[in-house]
Amino acid sequence: MLTDFYTVTDFKNVDTSIQARIKVNAEHKIFLGHFPNQPVVPGVCMMQIVKELVENETKIKLLLAQADTMKFLAVWIPSINEQIEASIAYEKKETGIMINGSLFSGDTTFFKIKAFLKIA
Repeated sequence: MLTDFYTVTDFKNVDTSIQARIKVNAEHKIFLGHFPNQPVVPGVCMMQIVKELVENETKIKLLLAQADTMKFLAVWIPSINEQIEASIAYEKKETGIMINGSLFSGDTTFFKIKAFLKIA
């Protein structure tokens, strides 16, 4: 989805912490069905964005193996919040990566996740 659904406009990695700014493509075809005339970013896309940011930084292909916490806290409407922030702390393990992350804009948090991503 990186090249079509969203783009990363700013990216920083300090030790094992990712900070990124993401711009969603508000004209993407996914919004024709989710939902017509009221587009919102699907929850699965939020999860995928977090996973892809970690994969891009670690250069490891990953799969969601276990989610201790996965919360969708606010509706992400691309016409209102075209750009958002991502904050992800990660820890490499022998068989994958533990993550603790969120997607937000200002005081509004759209998505939080604490999960284990196994090596694909």
